[in-house]
This record gives sequence, C-alpha cells and structure tokens, in this order.
Amino acid sequence: AFVSVMSVGEPFDLDSRDDNVENVDMHSKEKDSEEFIHNIDWRMFCGKPVVSDLFASLGAFIEYLKQSPTLRTTFCNRNRLIKKRLEEMSQQLLQLIKICGDILNIDLSLDVSDLDTKISSEQKLFLRRLIAKSFPFQIAEKVSITFQLNDPNRKLASKLPTYRVLGASPNDSLRFLHPSSLLSKIPPKFLVFTESLSVNDRKTSAVRHYIKNVTAIEPNWIPSQTLAKAI
Repeated sequence: AFVSVMSVGEPFDLDSRDDNVENVDMHSKEKDSEEFIHNIDWRMFCGKPVVSDLFASLGAFIEYLKQSPTLRTTFCNRNRLIKKRLEEMSQQLLQLIKICGDILNIDLSLDVSDLDTKISSEQKLFLRRLIAKSFPFQIAEKVSITFQLNDPNRKLASKLPTYRVLGASPNDSLRFLHPSSLLSKIPPKFLVFTESLSVNDRKTSAVRHYIKNVTAIEPNWIPSQTLAKAI
C-alpha cells in the first residue's frame, strides 16, 4: 500500500495550491494559506505525532479501501480527497499483489478487512528509516538565514521554514517547506522530501523553490553518501 501511495502521489485536494503559495509570498492581505489548506485536518489519517506527509496519504488510502464502493465518492467529498488518485493507488496495489503472488507462486488476494487503518509506531519508524535510505540526496536541514532587505526571499522566509538540501550546490540548496505540509507548524530539524515545486513570482520574476511530501528523520539516519557529498 505504501509503494502504491509513493507511485501515485498525494490524494489531497488543495484547490489551486500553486496560487495559494503565491498568496503566502506576495499578498499579505489574502486569506492565510495555512488556515486555508488545513481547514480539513488530514492529520487524522496519520495519528500523532505527525512525522510524515506520506503517512497521511497512506492512512487516507487505507480508509478509502475500507469504505463500501457505493460510499467512496461521499467519503472523498467529505474529506476533500481526489478519488481518481485513490483509484490509481488501488490499481497499483492490485498489480503489486499479483506480481508478488507470481514471484512466490501462490494465490494472493486483497482483503480490506485485514488492513489496519492505524500505522503502528514500529511501522512508522521502519518506513522513516527506509525513506532516508531510499532518497539520500533529497535530505534537507532546517536553517536560519538572515536575508538582505532587498532579497525577494526575505518575506517568504518570515512565513515558511527554510531548509538547505544537503550536498546541493550552495547556489541551489535553499528550499521552503510548502505550506500544504502537515509538518509546517512544527518543522523538523532534518527531513526527506519526495517532491519539489518551483513557482515564479509574477511581480519580481523571482523563482521560489519548495519541498513537499516530507518525512522527519533523525540525524543518525542520514546515509554516509549524503554526508560525504555535503562536506
């Protein structure tokens, strides 16, 4: 199920999310983006503490599978989920189950009653470590930077957590945590991101770089090849 989520992407309907990023950037009088995005609390799908956006996607997917087929559209509308993506995840999962069954030469099937809607602490720990190993060059560290008064990033940095991608070029290492992230209120020191987004500012033509679908990790989980490249 987790591989299916990783393959398809987040199922949350953020409604013109890219425009919303620009609102954070340039239009202080616009409705606060964090309030706008989190008026549906998707954290309910991943439990506490919130350590990964991906776990919320996984929890939403499992909840979707456990719904009666006749109630799935209602479930998606109520929780602002994209049904098309959840259906794509379902197809991916069925294909993976078939491939595993063929490899093991046994008949495997999906029984949704066996799915646990809550991810255990042990499962979360295992998956977070696995993510850190799987994306060694998409690890970032939270930093505090003082921008010049005329720097177009200065205003954005006052609203969103700033990160430095480990091992990236100094001229291309800064990223802002996207406001749609469930970790944006309590940003971790180190994280892995599985998606990046660049947005052009219409007023200054500056390019803003964001990271999304992030997972908090511990510093001792950072792979050696990441540390070697960061030196």
